[in-house]
Amino acid sequence: GWFAGGRRFWIERWDNRQVGEAWVINSLQRPRPTLTSMRLAFPGEANLPIPELWVGDLDAGTLVQIDTSRWPGQLISGTEIGGTGAGNISSAGSADRLYFVRISRGYQDVELVIADAETGRTRVLLHEKSEPYFSIRTPLFRFLNDGSFLWLSDRTGWNHLYRYDANGTLLGSVTGGDFNVAEILHVDAGRGWIYFKGFGRERGRNPYFEHTYRVRTDGTRLSLLTPEDAAHTTSISPNGRWLVDVYSRPDQVPQAVVRASDGKRRYLLEQLDIRSLVAGGWSAPESFTATAADGKTTLHGTLWKPHRFDPQRRYPVIAYVTPNPNYIGHIAVRFNPATRFESLAQLGFIVAAASTRGQGQGIRDKAFLVHGRGDVRDYPLADSKTALEQAAASRPYMDLSRAGVTGYSGGGLMAASLLLTYPDFYKAAVSGAGNHDNNIYDWASGEHYFGNGVPGTALAQTRMSTNQELAANLQGDLLLVHSDTDRNVPMTHSLRLADALVDAGKRFDFLVIPGRDHNLRDRWSYYDRVVWCYFAQRLLGDERQCVDLWKLH
Repeated sequence: GWFAGGRRFWIERWDNRQVGEAWVINSLQRPRPTLTSMRLAFPGEANLPIPELWVGDLDAGTLVQIDTSRWPGQLISGTEIGGTGAGNISSAGSADRLYFVRISRGYQDVELVIADAETGRTRVLLHEKSEPYFSIRTPLFRFLNDGSFLWLSDRTGWNHLYRYDANGTLLGSVTGGDFNVAEILHVDAGRGWIYFKGFGRERGRNPYFEHTYRVRTDGTRLSLLTPEDAAHTTSISPNGRWLVDVYSRPDQVPQAVVRASDGKRRYLLEQLDIRSLVAGGWSAPESFTATAADGKTTLHGTLWKPHRFDPQRRYPVIAYVTPNPNYIGHIAVRFNPATRFESLAQLGFIVAAASTRGQGQGIRDKAFLVHGRGDVRDYPLADSKTALEQAAASRPYMDLSRAGVTGYSGGGLMAASLLLTYPDFYKAAVSGAGNHDNNIYDWASGEHYFGNGVPGTALAQTRMSTNQELAANLQGDLLLVHSDTDRNVPMTHSLRLADALVDAGKRFDFLVIPGRDHNLRDRWSYYDRVVWCYFAQRLLGDERQCVDLWKLH
């Protein structure tokens, strides 16, 4: 990034020299297979990547290292392992000052720091402590024209904006209540408005629907700018006078409208025409709610049905799952008739996806998010199963005697965990690239979300449960799928589970996809057909349909 004036810049880099190595073999390289080494820290290890900040001066021809040292194993600006650049390092319009956030290894302590670009010396503007951890993965700050700054905190159990003066003294809260501020979209300094994205403020609506709001910098006159009961994506003009808002629901086509800065609708830009889609038999997925295993927390989910759905028939059910705390993409909130959930349903299934406690970072409240702290394998399982059972209780066409489950990455972990934890309930599972043994997964995710192995915390000695510990429970059909050059979740995870299944004398299936990373790129269509065919055979008993699927290539 650049300082004001364009003569100084800053860079972020990571020192990985002491981090342990991991390897993948690319068998497709010619003429010889190649061994790729990577630095990968595991939860609880002592040697972690060390983040650094440097300032370069084009006139002086110098590089100065910023003094970032504070806690062992800390993160800078919320960037994840590998230094993706996602975070909030800013010069705030200054030519000689740099602001950054540092976070302790267990995410209990967070500081906003100001650095002198010439000397590298630093001082703390703001220090915040949060238990069991600061639930905002990438802390957010924003400076205003008068030198004060906005800070996003979870101190009330909800993510809200607070305003501090230039010396770090709290001036007051800007937002508050039982909802989450997710992102600052625009600051109109001249008119004194802050525009932001939020979740959960509008009662009686799906809390996963995104809305846009504005509020005065002193915290007054907060108003909703996108009133429709739908999920909104808003972009704001540089001068803050206009908003382009695209909104939809799974059962409502997208509309793109132009709004004035106060939210008043001025123009309809476009509305999708789906008459041909409906004529072809398409019907919208169905949203539903359920109560979590605690008997009180509301969960939200979606059901996809075959296009020519017959309520008098009984359909096998496939749960599409993921345990990732920062991801809720499996819960439909926008119009999208071309998802893999939709395509899987067309084979003759009801496909279900539901939230669980422990998911929805920045969307649900902190108590919801920190459920399962220290439990990387089992925390979402009971919620996922009970949501499926409650959905089926009032829908006789859902045949839970033929229940399957699938997911990819964290969802691959969860799909196998569900099959092995409830062997009398789930009959088949496809587990794609699952992180079945989180003792050998990325330390930053494992420690931040689950606290496993963090030195100096109550969970320092927590043992991570693995799927191989459940291998002896296997009764149904299990397919493991993994790429042999996956650098995000190395195939070692699936191989360790496979070894445990062999030791337990269990029959299972294993597909290796050669030479692809975690994103299968040009192999996704092949992977989808594998999933379709596996469930068609195991839950429908339809070998003919399975054969026909391979003719689609």
